[in-house]
Amino acid sequence: MESKTSRIVKFVAGSLPAYAAAQQKSDSELKELAQGFALVNSLKFPGLSGALSLSDRPQGSSHVFRWEHAAGTNAGMEAPFIQVDIRDDGTVTGYTDTLDFLEP
Repeated sequence: MESKTSRIVKFVAGSLPAYAAAQQKSDSELKELAQGFALVNSLKFPGLSGALSLSDRPQGSSHVFRWEHAAGTNAGMEAPFIQVDIRDDGTVTGYTDTLDFLEP
């Protein structure tokens, strides 16, 4: 939990649904769900979404959507990012947000 805003920075859960889901979703639906989850849970994602590069890695029955901020890289440090892990049925199973620690 980030202390200044009391927002969750990372969670990993076996089954924490972002939306009630019962059937497999298309890749575009999964991207939309993951992006919606990031919009709701990050302070900086909405304002920086145009400056972020997206990567999508299918992993078995799930996808990992990761938005990175290239301008925030420093020598030897990973770029600030938001990552949403989501199953094919639309259930969010992991969320990592280091973007909210990016200095203005």
